Amino acid sequence: MENRNESNIADRKTKVLILCFIAVLVALTSIKYYKKYYVKEVSYNKGETIQEEFKLNVSDDKNKLEIKALNGNIAIKGYEGTEIILNTQYILKEDGHTLDFYKDNKKGYVMNYDETKFKEVSIDALVPFNHFKNVNVLAINSKTEVENLQAKDLSLKSMNGKIYIQSFKGEKIQVENLNASIAIEDSISQDLKVENMNGSIEIDNCDVKDIEGANTNGSINIFKNESLSSYDKYKWDIQNQNGKISLKLDSNNINYNIDAKTSNGNIMIEKNNLEYSKNNKNEVSAKTENPDKAYKSLNLSLKTSNSSIILK
Repeated sequence: MENRNESNIADRKTKVLILCFIAVLVALTSIKYYKKYYVKEVSYNKGETIQEEFKLNVSDDKNKLEIKALNGNIAIKGYEGTEIILNTQYILKEDGHTLDFYKDNKKGYVMNYDETKFKEVSIDALVPFNHFKNVNVLAINSKTEVENLQAKDLSLKSMNGKIYIQSFKGEKIQVENLNASIAIEDSISQDLKVENMNGSIEIDNCDVKDIEGANTNGSINIFKNESLSSYDKYKWDIQNQNGKISLKLDSNNINYNIDAKTSNGNIMIEKNNLEYSKNNKNEVSAKTENPDKAYKSLNLSLKTSNSSIILK
């Protein structure tokens, strides 16, 4: 009965994730913006490959940035400057259309175009690394890279394209993907919410207070080769369906509280100084024996179906 309930919960999560991606697609094709600070009046022809550069000055650090890519690549890199520099390459499906990039009173710095009129849109962006409150990226059939950026919130939503985040610092990271991998490296955040389907999730050497990770049909791997340092109490909730959960934490300054469960697989815990209240093939509950008050506290909730859980 318990396995059936877990399966029903996982199925509902899968349906919710699919509905979220459908909503993203609808949003991408229906967004309209007003009060433009920048409007381009030139247009191009169908099938033509256009390379175009946009530049806008950023005046303060409470801005929003919204960029979207289609059937190409998107790379956003922070630098020590005050100007957004977007190098774009795009191909039209119909004559007479173009990209717009401008500052909107409510939405901040926005890239706008009608996806139904474009065959491909690729973006290579240099942005001031610490001038944005919110950064939102939408991508379809496009590889997405974000590097060396500092913001309050970072949101990435993608379909059929890899997501790679490196050296981000902020309060919240939210990542959703379908049919491709997610990799997050060398980043610091209070909250990380990451969801995937049909692709792996890899979190490498990140210092994140609260992690909420969910995957279907792909592995979840977390590596930390340095000590946890930014926060005193950590809480990581990792759930998977049809995929392995693997954590390799080299830090010695952790007091563990572990709750691990798998419906059809093995659990392997390779940590010393643990006191077990439950320890069998499919379920483990344990905590650090004689915890050190100077150490960091890490609450781990690890659940998967049809695969294994490994903590080293």
